[in-house]
Amino acid sequence: MKKNIIFFLLFLLPSLVLAASPFAETTRGDGLQLEYPILEWVQTNTELEISVHVYNLEDGVAEVTGVNCTLHVYNETGNHIYTNWTTEVDHLFDYEFEISSSLITEPGKYALGVYCVCDSCGFEGSELGGFFFESFYANDEGEPKSQEGLGFLAILIMIPIILGLFFLIGAATLGEEHNVLRIVLFLLSVPMTWISLHFGMIGLVRYYQLEALQNAIGSFTYWTAWLFFVLISYFVIYTIWKATEVAAQKKEERLRY
Repeated sequence: MKKNIIFFLLFLLPSLVLAASPFAETTRGDGLQLEYPILEWVQTNTELEISVHVYNLEDGVAEVTGVNCTLHVYNETGNHIYTNWTTEVDHLFDYEFEISSSLITEPGKYALGVYCVCDSCGFEGSELGGFFFESFYANDEGEPKSQEGLGFLAILIMIPIILGLFFLIGAATLGEEHNVLRIVLFLLSVPMTWISLHFGMIGLVRYYQLEALQNAIGSFTYWTAWLFFVLISYFVIYTIWKATEVAAQKKEERLRY
C-alpha cells in the first residue's frame, strides 16, 4: 500500500510542476517548435516583451540563424493593431518583440500570434515553419481582479434601493393630510436609487470589464437626475405659487375689513 502511495506521489509531482510552468510549447506548423512565456494578464500602459525560442523538431536543436519570425497583435474587436518582425536572436536563443506601452492602453481582451519560418532548416535545405496564436487580458492591475469584498458591496448596493422602495411605498400609502411628507418621501426615494447605482458602478469597475453596462448606467443616472431636477423645480415653483396665492387671499381679506 505504501509503495502505491509513493508511486502515485512520484507520478503526480512532475505533473504539478508542468502545470505550474509559465511556458508553453506548440508544434503547430511544419518542423519548427516554438516555446514562449504564457501571457494571461498584462498591465495597461506597460511595455511588453515577447520572447520566442525556435527548435527544429528533426534534431531538437535551437535554430538561431536563418529564421524569420513575425508578430501580429489584435484588439478585443479583432482589429489588427500591430505588426513586427525579427531575424536576429538576443540572449543566445530569444527572438524578441517589444510592444510599446502606448499600444495596450484600454482594459479588455487581446490576442497575439507569432509565425516563424526557416528556409534552410530541413535536412535537405527544405523550408520549415511553426506558429502560435494566444489571447490575453489587460487591466490596470495586470492580474485577475480579486472577488474579495464583492458580497459586502452587494449589501451596500441593496440597502439604499430597499430604503428607496420603503420611501416610495410610504409616499403612496399615506393619506392626504400628509401631502408634504409624501412629497418628501418620494423625492428621497430618487437619491437612494442613485446611491445604489453608484455602488453598482464601483462593483463593475472594480471586479468586471463591462464598459457598455457602465455607460448605460451612467446615461440612466444622468437622465434620472434631469427628471429629479424637473420634479424639484415643479415642487419649488408650486410652493412659491401657493404661498403667493395664500398671501394674496389674506391681503384681499384684510382690505375687505
